[in-house]
Amino acid sequence: MNPDSQSYDGFDAVDRFLQGNYFDVNSLTIPKWELSQQIDTANLTQRILQRRNTILELVPASRIRIERIKTIYPQMFECEQAVALGYAGLKYYKSRFTVGVTSGTEAMSLKKKLLAEYQYLQRELNAFKKLSGVRLIENLELAQFQNIATPIGITPALMEHIKQLLEALKVLQQANMERAKLDFEATSLAALENYARNLVDTVSLAREIERKIVIRVGQRINKIMQITSAVFYPFRHAEGEISIGRYLTQTKLDPNIPGAMLKAAYELLQNFDRMAIRIYGYLVPIAEKVEQVFGFSPFPAVIRRAEIL
Repeated sequence: MNPDSQSYDGFDAVDRFLQGNYFDVNSLTIPKWELSQQIDTANLTQRILQRRNTILELVPASRIRIERIKTIYPQMFECEQAVALGYAGLKYYKSRFTVGVTSGTEAMSLKKKLLAEYQYLQRELNAFKKLSGVRLIENLELAQFQNIATPIGITPALMEHIKQLLEALKVLQQANMERAKLDFEATSLAALENYARNLVDTVSLAREIERKIVIRVGQRINKIMQITSAVFYPFRHAEGEISIGRYLTQTKLDPNIPGAMLKAAYELLQNFDRMAIRIYGYLVPIAEKVEQVFGFSPFPAVIRRAEIL
């Protein structure tokens, strides 16, 4: 099995594995990043069955929480835009926003309220995310045993690749907090650029706030690059061996050109998410195959592929 050309449909596998609850790089809480060979093999089949059943019991409540997150997350972005516009002294066009606020101050208040709810929902999802992470890692550990690896085509080379993918996912999760902050800051910058593009230099407040956001965006990108540049990108690339940081963005940062900073930010955000989903798309089908050795079928697909891209 070639690590870069698996026959699995990785997106559908992620869908099945997480029962429609896949939405970001932290969809699973990974318990550890190195695969142990000291595994308790007692009652394996029963343990796998119990874990699968518990996950299915958690699915209904988890889906409700995910749907609420899907609703409030875009509203948090709109609040971020409204805050930037309001504090910059720019005219606030209420018709362009779905959130019911009329000033930067109101937007900040609503954003704090939505953020508190978002954090609460994430905490409530922890049980599902933790169990899903344990399921993934323990199944990958089992794939190290020849009697399990051979029937599903796990070669030593592929197992080494699995370890590289886990190392890369670890780095992405370490950088994920910075990635989330960059997402909001880039949104604020885009709003200012959209509304203030034709403003003359005399509108100093808007330009000063824009300059500060540009600086923060640059600092955030540099922080993410610092975290991710020490580990190699785990897939084939036209340039050969490159770091994860170089894969994420190759756009030159220029704080004097807000548009260039936005391009770098959005390139990084897109590649960050694309890489995370690709890693899960490789690891999850292998974990599913391990369970099939024990006689379990994959969970049924529950959402359309377009919803997780």
